[in-house]
Amino acid sequence: MYEIQKEALSNRIKSQRKSKGLTQEQAAEQIGITYGSYVKIENAFQTPSLATLATISQVLGISSDMLIFGP
Repeated sequence: MYEIQKEALSNRIKSQRKSKGLTQEQAAEQIGITYGSYVKIENAFQTPSLATLATISQVLGISSDMLIFGP
């Protein structure tokens, strides 16, 4: 079983958000979660649910696999 590396996941999410030119507030709104929840995900304090991860990947235009495992 694979354990998600929260630090790496959060860094990839943050990097993709910035490359899309989104603020944390804009990303949270588009994903449909609170700003506080988004910040916790991006700072590796919280791991997103699979449903939230799927939405994050859609909003950021990157596959869930790339967010979890990297290039």
